[in-house]
Amino acid sequence: MRELQPNAYRKRPLRIVLLGFGPLAFSVLKGLLAGPENATVVGVVAWSQVKDSEYNDEGDTAFLSLARSKGLLLNGSLTELENEAWSANHPNFHDWVQQNAIDVVWVASWGQKLSGQTLALSTQPAGPVFLNTHPSLLPMHKGPNPYVAAIMACKSESGVTFHLMDEDYDTGAVVFQSRVPILLSDSGGTLRDRIAEATETMIPKVLTALQTKVAQPQQGKGSYESSIQLSDAAIRWESEASDAIVRRARAYTPWITPYCVGIVKPFGMSVLLVFKAIISLPNHVGASSLPVQGGKIEAVAQPHVIIQASDGVWLHCSLSYWYWGPWRLPRVLLPMLMPLVLPVGALVHSGLTPKEDITSE
Repeated sequence: MRELQPNAYRKRPLRIVLLGFGPLAFSVLKGLLAGPENATVVGVVAWSQVKDSEYNDEGDTAFLSLARSKGLLLNGSLTELENEAWSANHPNFHDWVQQNAIDVVWVASWGQKLSGQTLALSTQPAGPVFLNTHPSLLPMHKGPNPYVAAIMACKSESGVTFHLMDEDYDTGAVVFQSRVPILLSDSGGTLRDRIAEATETMIPKVLTALQTKVAQPQQGKGSYESSIQLSDAAIRWESEASDAIVRRARAYTPWITPYCVGIVKPFGMSVLLVFKAIISLPNHVGASSLPVQGGKIEAVAQPHVIIQASDGVWLHCSLSYWYWGPWRLPRVLLPMLMPLVLPVGALVHSGLTPKEDITSE
């Protein structure tokens, strides 16, 4: 375990380079620039391979704008080859860290695993500490999207962990950790934003901990969550309970829109329904409430559909898009067909009628 150098032995503030993107990096940067006397941001490296379709929101724009306005963005307006030189694992970046006497390489949302050679810089005399900002209470929910995992696991709280980095994902010793409650109204996106906002207020405490404490090993194995896939948001009406369906719709927003792919009975037509929102109606008594049939459609009043879950609870579903046709809709073709389906507002009638039901393919 590496002992962090107490502030009493330092003759200057910590020199920090921040690597990241999005709301979490924006909050860390704001916290570091808010005036702590024990820290100086020397530079910012933005993760350059963020696809607009994957991560296009105000948090990333705000992060880049703030870094540029302060003259800190080291890889702005560069060619692809020049950006590669600012990869955390590139020798040019290693040289820059050493030449600028960087004390802390601070990471907040970064799309690259740091190599052993990069992390070995911390073992050199006056080498930097590598500090990661992870939006969960480690060791729970390691990995790229802990917001979804926390909601899907019915957790009442999440948080943020600042930890030293090693060659595995999110397993390093903890420098500072703080809790953030999960609200019943939270989607994955709102939880992300609230954790990011809380992170900004924690920066002074993290800086103090860096300079006065010994990091503590994580307790327990915890869990690792893989990257989310399109199929993760698929709803299976005939087998899923209502609370799981509502939770799925919350958790994957805004990254993946919940949907169902199946066959409409009794006609055997293919159906793709893409939902804007799903709300439980625990006190609703449908006209076809008995017997219970997961996937049964009780009413259609475009763009709204009321569908029964496998536990008998009816759910109010607002549609964004739909497809309804005479041939089967192979699940493997879904990513290609998604852009081709029609918006609900362009149609008068969805083709679905009451008392039908949906069975997953």
